Amino acid sequence: MLDLAQSLLVCLCLSLSVSSFPNFLRPNVTFNHMAYDPGSGFIYVGAVNWIFQLSPDLQLLAEDSTGPVLDSPECLPFKELKDCPQASYTHNSNKLLTVNTHGGELLTCGHVFQGICEKRNLTNISNIIYRTEDPGDNQFVAANDPKVTTVGIVERTQHADHLFVGRGLTARLSSGIPPITIRQLEKPSVFSNEGLGKLVVGDFSDYNNTFVGVFSNEGHVYFLFYRRGSKSQMDYKTYLGSVCSTDIHLYSYVEVPLVCEGYNLAQAAHLETKNRELFVVFSASQGPIPSPSSRTALCSFKMKDIEDRIEKARVLCYTELGKGESQEEAGIEYGVNSKCAALPKESPKNFPCGGDHTPSPIASRVPVIASPLLTNDSSLTAVAALLEGSHTVVFLGDAGGSIHKVFVSSDTGQVYKSLMVAPGSPVSPDLVLDTSGRLLYVMTESKVTRLPVAECSSFPSCDSCLGAGDPFCGWCVLQGRCAEKQQCADSNEANHWLWSFDHQTQCVSIQGLLPANQSRHEQTEVSMTIVNFPAGAEQETWKCLFDDWSSPAHVYGDKVSCTSPPPEELPPNQQDKVVCSACVSSPWRCYWCLSDYLCSHTPQCSQEQAIIYSQNDEPKILWGPESCPRVEKVGGSHLIHVGLEGELDLIGYNLQLLNGEALEFNCIIEVEETPITLRAQIEKMTVGEHLYKVHCETHKYEYPLRVMEHQVPVYVKKGDVYRVDNKGDITVTLYNCSVGQSDCSRCQALPPEYQCLWCGEEEKASCVHRDQCEQSTIDVCPTPLIHSFSPMTGVLEGGTTITIDGANMGQKAEEVSVTVCEQPCFLLPDLYVVSNRIVCTLSASPGKVSGTVKVSVNGRDSGISSELFSYQDPILHTLDPLRGPMAGGTMITIYGSKLLTGDQITVTVGDLPCEVFGDVLEDQICCKTSPSPVLEEMSVRVLYGRTERRLEDLLYNYTENPIISTAYPSKAFYGGGRTVVVTGVNLDVVQTPRMSALVRSPVEEPPPGERRRRRRREFVPSPVQEISEHCRQYNSTVMLCISPSVPENSILVDILFVLDNVRIPYSSLGENFTYQKNPVLKPLNRDNPSKPYSLKPGNVLDVESKKAKRDYEKVLVQLENLETSVGDQCKKEFTDLVTEMMDLTSDIEGSGIPFLDYTTYTEKIFFPGDTISPLRKSLDVPESRRSTVEQGLTQLSNLLNNKLFLTKLIETLDAQVTLSQRDRCHAASLLTVALHGKLEYLTDVMKTLLCNLIDQCVAKNPKLLLRRTETIVEKLLTNWMSICLHSYLRVEWRSGQAGHLTLSDEDLTSLVQGQWKRLNTLNHYKVPDSATVTLIPRLHNNQCETPSNNYMGGEKTPMLEDGEDGGIRIWHLVKSVEEPEVCKQRRSSLRERERAKAIPEIYLTRLLYMKGTLQKFVDDTFQAMLGVNWPVPIAIKYFFDFLDEMAEKHGIVDKETVHIWKTHSLMQRFWVLVLKNPQMVFDIEVSENVDSILSVIAQTFIDSCTISEHKVGRDSPVNKLLYAREIPRYKQLVEKYYADIADSTPASYQEMNSSLTELSGIHSDDLNSLVALQELYNYINKYYDPISHALEEDPSGQKMQLAYRLQQISALVENKVTDL
Repeated sequence: MLDLAQSLLVCLCLSLSVSSFPNFLRPNVTFNHMAYDPGSGFIYVGAVNWIFQLSPDLQLLAEDSTGPVLDSPECLPFKELKDCPQASYTHNSNKLLTVNTHGGELLTCGHVFQGICEKRNLTNISNIIYRTEDPGDNQFVAANDPKVTTVGIVERTQHADHLFVGRGLTARLSSGIPPITIRQLEKPSVFSNEGLGKLVVGDFSDYNNTFVGVFSNEGHVYFLFYRRGSKSQMDYKTYLGSVCSTDIHLYSYVEVPLVCEGYNLAQAAHLETKNRELFVVFSASQGPIPSPSSRTALCSFKMKDIEDRIEKARVLCYTELGKGESQEEAGIEYGVNSKCAALPKESPKNFPCGGDHTPSPIASRVPVIASPLLTNDSSLTAVAALLEGSHTVVFLGDAGGSIHKVFVSSDTGQVYKSLMVAPGSPVSPDLVLDTSGRLLYVMTESKVTRLPVAECSSFPSCDSCLGAGDPFCGWCVLQGRCAEKQQCADSNEANHWLWSFDHQTQCVSIQGLLPANQSRHEQTEVSMTIVNFPAGAEQETWKCLFDDWSSPAHVYGDKVSCTSPPPEELPPNQQDKVVCSACVSSPWRCYWCLSDYLCSHTPQCSQEQAIIYSQNDEPKILWGPESCPRVEKVGGSHLIHVGLEGELDLIGYNLQLLNGEALEFNCIIEVEETPITLRAQIEKMTVGEHLYKVHCETHKYEYPLRVMEHQVPVYVKKGDVYRVDNKGDITVTLYNCSVGQSDCSRCQALPPEYQCLWCGEEEKASCVHRDQCEQSTIDVCPTPLIHSFSPMTGVLEGGTTITIDGANMGQKAEEVSVTVCEQPCFLLPDLYVVSNRIVCTLSASPGKVSGTVKVSVNGRDSGISSELFSYQDPILHTLDPLRGPMAGGTMITIYGSKLLTGDQITVTVGDLPCEVFGDVLEDQICCKTSPSPVLEEMSVRVLYGRTERRLEDLLYNYTENPIISTAYPSKAFYGGGRTVVVTGVNLDVVQTPRMSALVRSPVEEPPPGERRRRRRREFVPSPVQEISEHCRQYNSTVMLCISPSVPENSILVDILFVLDNVRIPYSSLGENFTYQKNPVLKPLNRDNPSKPYSLKPGNVLDVESKKAKRDYEKVLVQLENLETSVGDQCKKEFTDLVTEMMDLTSDIEGSGIPFLDYTTYTEKIFFPGDTISPLRKSLDVPESRRSTVEQGLTQLSNLLNNKLFLTKLIETLDAQVTLSQRDRCHAASLLTVALHGKLEYLTDVMKTLLCNLIDQCVAKNPKLLLRRTETIVEKLLTNWMSICLHSYLRVEWRSGQAGHLTLSDEDLTSLVQGQWKRLNTLNHYKVPDSATVTLIPRLHNNQCETPSNNYMGGEKTPMLEDGEDGGIRIWHLVKSVEEPEVCKQRRSSLRERERAKAIPEIYLTRLLYMKGTLQKFVDDTFQAMLGVNWPVPIAIKYFFDFLDEMAEKHGIVDKETVHIWKTHSLMQRFWVLVLKNPQMVFDIEVSENVDSILSVIAQTFIDSCTISEHKVGRDSPVNKLLYAREIPRYKQLVEKYYADIADSTPASYQEMNSSLTELSGIHSDDLNSLVALQELYNYINKYYDPISHALEEDPSGQKMQLAYRLQQISALVENKVTDL
């Protein structure tokens, strides 16, 4: 029969989806904060000493170490340890982690170094964009205490990004930082709050805000925190502070109390932005202290209510002195000298974000009150909220590591599901929902987990879907799956999507099925009633499914009818061979035909025969399974011994129903699936009605298995077909006494019904059946035989468990007694094995003795062991080492005597297990320590079972874990063996330090034909192999390691220092360890490498010529003539060398670097050689025409902003043969000045023109590109580089907040020596590095004196002129000498000059000395120019990428060509210019000899930038030879610089434009663009006709009427009318 109700399907099949939760786990690292980038989906985790970047599925993308570092909260950030002797290695907690999406930056702050911050690249956190170096007081951002909270958010204000920061009160140096500040994010003063708003506080101790969170909404930034209400109030309250996002002065600050009835301390918050509802987790404080209890609650506040309360407080404080109708509703907080005012009524409207005249900071005295939506006693710690349809779902984290999903409705919250994320680890308040609102990121102490907000697909059926009660889910009826509403088609139609959270909803179900069952041999019409049938079902096509067979369904409202499958379409019935009892007991009406042995759906058999009716019919004589003929059980014993003739009787019931047949009965016994057929006789029993005995003929049974017992099934058949039913499983047991009974005790221990005996002579006796024993039987078993026992030693106190193996050791545990060394041993009955094994526990022994083991059974003679057992007293003597790190992993050795006692030996250090390694010896035990949570000295114990031995006088000391601070060098050959010097602390506590390389074999590249096929396959990396070398400690701070040898073709995964259980990556020290190719040694004898290159003893290699001899004699004469003059010259120049370098360095150290201001810098770069720069001129026009000319020049400025006009102008000017190269450069600089305010536009035009120039050069000789400055665009590039790299030439120092000092050239403190008075310097005033210097008007008689416009500083300031008063002579840095050096040089005799000229090489020694003196400065200069340890300027990265794109576009694959382009554009065009002309950057004069020196250094730099080999020889000039050895090293620097730029993150168009916009804004007022426009017009006027013609010829220029606009400009500037 077929169950229609179970097999009928009206909807599609279901699919089951197994949910998986990706996670990122970093044990032993404490996570502090988590941030999310909505653009990329990346997750960032700030932790103690670490920062991590994770992919959306929580795969680790990047990590960087941030600690531990040498620091002290009592010190300002320092560079040398002597400045902070109390500094120690401090773990760095992450205090602030926030994403600046506009700037593409991750802002992160730690608590070390007074809470300074840094910027990291969002796409790769290893790339540090900015790090605060030498910070000033106003750059300390985060709290310098790990326990004090800091919050922050980035807001775009007035076209710039600013960081809004809230931080709690800390002690010591950072105690004076206000609780709320606004920080700059743009250079130069990144993270500074100078000039920006700060929440001024009268007494910080009265306003110790504990910040909980920060968020922004609709133009405002909100800070959530709690503190005491005021001095007079001891209870803590929660507040929400508000400030306008555009208010960088905090004029608009207003705070309002938030009250969650019964709970006062906010713990976490989340703003649901669609409904604008703020959800806050509150805790009840433990009395009048800010310590949250486990009693927590969830409250919600409408932002509209909060805004109304804030606005009312603001209006009242602005206009009504803070007073409401009956009470004070607003006031001024934070102890400042300000009061609510009575400003005009329109003030709140006119000043929505306040002003410097409005009262601030305002505090509302009236709170916003809410009742708890939900309470919880398990310490809620985190909250996030999501609007789902018209409902809100809240996610709560608790201190136990669980996430609770809460459905919020009206004023209540209902938890509908809880998930355990990390048992025992509190959930961080940083609970993050992704931008889709479908993924929730949960952070606990050391783990980040990604959870789906709903797991609808995990519910396979409608019942499980609706039973889940998940508000995100519902049953999609027509799709047959559990899904979210938006994933279900026509979900808004009735009964198409059944909501899971509606407990009244029922699944679509079939009711009233008629007929409920049907014979498989018949076809019929089936009708049914459907509950919750989807609306509009009549219009759809429906089917009834019977497994794979379907028939059309007819739908009438909630009624459905269809036809059942025909018999031939049904699958085969797996129960066709059914027996009688199963047939008539089935749920359908089935009948058993006795003669036909057939189950039928009708009570009709093939002939007149007995029928047993279904139990579903009315009761009859033969009715139900109890009427079926059957075998009830085995009659008598079910045991049959093999090898003997055995009888078998069975008990049957109703067998008379089968007697009418002529067939015989047979007993069937299946042995190993082989049936044994035995004839059977039926005999009616005298007891019981319808009971029969079935006699099976005798049979000698056998089975091949070597087991004692073997159960076999038995049943009865009538004839060959009819199998009589068995009542359950009926079996008999075949057994063999001789199998497994190896001795007398085991044989006699068998139950009596087996009838087994120990039979035969003593040596040849065996266990057999009683009927098989032909000799005498043995009633008493032999004496026990002991084969072995272990252990063979034990402690005196007893308790050792000993195991004895043997034979004939009793049949029951209670019969057996054991003694060891004549001491009783107590049996463990549960471990006793009959006859063969005894396990017992030793009793104590009075002394150290040895003796035998004895076993007795029932008091008879004992069996005695041949081996002796010894009672021993193990003693612990000493321990090595005596200390190790807290992380454990130290292998300690315990020395003593008799340590190998017993076999249950364990070691503990304190209460911590110490894992025993290797074999325990008589005199020593080795074990590996476990990690310890505390620093403590602990006793070492060895346990022998439960007996303890302790080292009484020695303790093992758990010390601080080792910390590595530096390791060098950071490179080695693949062959290994290089010594790496490691420094740190606690290095000597490590027992076996190692340096390990983790390597992986390279992935084999598939053949070209298989690459595409393999592209989609999952990448399976090769296993990681660890290769180690041991390190040697010198002391606690220094250790020498040997770099491991790794295969050259392997992939380096990581380099680690393994210090017992502490594993420290080399990368955590600030740089990566790299491997270099092994050196190749070439034979000295190149002609025959197999033979050595050698000289005979005494031989000398000598290369000599006659010319050299003559030269030598000539030199001797010259040396004699020059001896006096050269000696004097050397003395003088030695003195110069000693004094000049000291003077120069001391002057720089004392007074700072004399950088030129930006205007002067651009003058010298843009207009080199000009006596008067256009930037210094004024507009040269008659006053009567000034306004007209200015109007025309303004229109010219506007016209220059037209890209077509500008490009045509430049191209036309460049095409004029009469325009000199100097004029082209001058015009380019004028254009640069005119467009300085729009650098992003100028850059775009320059790129367009460079593309054209590259097209021309590539067609001729691409290597000549940008080699010279012959065109306007080439000079534009020079100027552009100078502008973009100006900030990288300066370093500015600022520090201090207190005190002002007016600096003056002369005052009462000026130093007077004789007739000399020295002008005051910064060093004279002791102005420190990083001081802030401000230019103020000069005071004369306390009146401000404004300098005239004609006054110019710099070189016109009289420094060396004689004084006017009393003969006092003024000097600044150098005193003027009585006789200028140049005059002395002129008086030198001709003969002396000839002597000096005769052999200039005599000065090579001094030249080398001078080179050595300058070498450090040259190296530092080159490294600074080549960006060593500095981030790549964005302009260089942007331009180099542009050159790479151009090379790729033109198919240039020659790397040398691109290298030359980059060298010409940056190195020669900017750095060489600065090297040769430092006066363009610094306020200095370059003498002739210094100019020559700089030329040599500049040429060295040029040579270093070439790829071709630098060849020098004997005939090479000295300036080429001087740096011949250094140039290869400099070449490597250049190549690495270019490679690093190529590998760095691409500079986006938006980032470059942002940088250019910033540069335009900083110096927008420094350059006189009007004069530049006037001079530029002069060039336009000179070539007016070709320019106008070019504009007219261009179709686009005609449409824009560019020529006409130029004509209008000409008319305004000079009244010129030109026919077009």
